Amino acid sequence: MISEYKANPDQSSAHFLLKNSLIPDIKGEFSCLSGSFTFDSDHLEKSHIEAYIDVKTIDTGDSTRDNYFKSEDFFNIKKFPTIKFISQEFKDNGQGLLEVTGDLTVKNITKKALLKVEKPDNTEKTKIGITASTFINREKFKLELGSILEAGEVLIGDDIQFEMDIQLIKQS
Repeated sequence: MISEYKANPDQSSAHFLLKNSLIPDIKGEFSCLSGSFTFDSDHLEKSHIEAYIDVKTIDTGDSTRDNYFKSEDFFNIKKFPTIKFISQEFKDNGQGLLEVTGDLTVKNITKKALLKVEKPDNTEKTKIGITASTFINREKFKLELGSILEAGEVLIGDDIQFEMDIQLIKQS
């Protein structure tokens, strides 16, 4: 049976972690996430996800760093205000997770990405919460850290870990 949901932007967010070797890890949040989730447990090929993150809502707890992440060097929010994921294929890994392959677009650069999504356990509810996670390579999306590094040689990881907490509302 197909269940269709819309993300509740007021109760959904995306968190990220950028690992560093000499300074504390950079952690942050995007407070506005929207999208839709169509789920068919009997026919996964009929399932579909569209997710959109409003990059302007980034918050790392440091306004100077937030402004850098919003700048042309990193996310360039004036030109590219949204991060987008559109699913292509679903696989059930047999451990309560769906492995969803799709197109991730950051700064108008689209790359294949694997999103691990909690498998909904009860699609009859009007509201459900799920968690989804992925890693992206910041260099593949031209997310540069040049001018934010004022303290000399700081080793910043290439991978950014994303985790999304999403409240879904069932559509009639």
